Amino acid sequence: MNKKSLILTSLFGIALSACTGGSSPARTADQLVRPLADDVVILEYTGGKITAKDINARVDAQVKQFSEELIDAYKKNAEQMLVMQLMEAEAKKQGVANPQELMARVAQDVTVTDEQVAKFIVDNNLKDGIQDPRTGEKRKVSDEEVKGFLMEQEMQNKQQAFFGELRQKANVTMKLEKPRAKVISSGKEPFKGGASAKVVIHEFSDFQCPFCSRGNEVVKQIVTEYGDKIKLVFRHMPLSFHPEAEPSAIASMCAFKEGKFWEMHDKMFEFQKDLSTESYKKWAGEIGLNQEAFDKCFDNKETQAAVKADMDAAEAMGVNSTPTFFVNGKKIAGALPFGQFKAMIDEELANAK
Repeated sequence: MNKKSLILTSLFGIALSACTGGSSPARTADQLVRPLADDVVILEYTGGKITAKDINARVDAQVKQFSEELIDAYKKNAEQMLVMQLMEAEAKKQGVANPQELMARVAQDVTVTDEQVAKFIVDNNLKDGIQDPRTGEKRKVSDEEVKGFLMEQEMQNKQQAFFGELRQKANVTMKLEKPRAKVISSGKEPFKGGASAKVVIHEFSDFQCPFCSRGNEVVKQIVTEYGDKIKLVFRHMPLSFHPEAEPSAIASMCAFKEGKFWEMHDKMFEFQKDLSTESYKKWAGEIGLNQEAFDKCFDNKETQAAVKADMDAAEAMGVNSTPTFFVNGKKIAGALPFGQFKAMIDEELANAK
């Protein structure tokens, strides 16, 4: 890895990668990955053939995923090149030999006090030592070791902040964006916020997914911050390797029938480790549902079909992980920080005026 790559890794935690284009370059993001033309023959057999038209619907989700991954690769590489160019320009402006020397100068005044070291040891329960990942045995942690770790962290923080200032001064605007997805919705799903809000957020989630539980904390911030300015729609995507994901989704829809979806939703995320049929029935009583109606609903195939409709929509839209959000059709995969949602929502609200 060269010196420039080391700077990038320090700033972003990623190494350089490369993208190459084909002989007919795409002009817009929605053209990056396209399905084969309908008349392309995939295979032939005695008595027939299979064309791209026959299977395009099956591969559509994969095409969407490949396109998103390629767009991300272009954006990451553009950000990495931006780092090099801004750092080289700033080094020249300050009369410094190279970006490496500039970054060393930025981090040279870092200090860590004995009080900070002591607090870190207490806050992270390090008094009794740590388990060494190489040997599996417990070992003591010295004050010098902790101080070195904190110094390194502080240096990286200063370098990150320094580059953030350079980026802000450069008025950077990311022009390449993923195309908006056409959100498949019945319009009858549970939601919070304004029914006619200009910004609609669809959240595809799984009650047994730990990342969804983390994402729910961000969702609370969004609802608190924006109120009726947004419409947040909850959608189900129970993952097959979570045994209680689908039953919990069905139970929540039974609560929805009695106008108590969000009460059950909150119970499930609060007590995620306790998901079970017994718990759903207990919680139904606690939030004031009709127990007999809930029990019948829980075994009703129509309720299962409502959950399945969300799962089908998720697949068609290329959702392959939870939580996944669509902000006016713009996809956000993962429990990302509130700030990233806020930036996108604010932009959508500004454009809606």
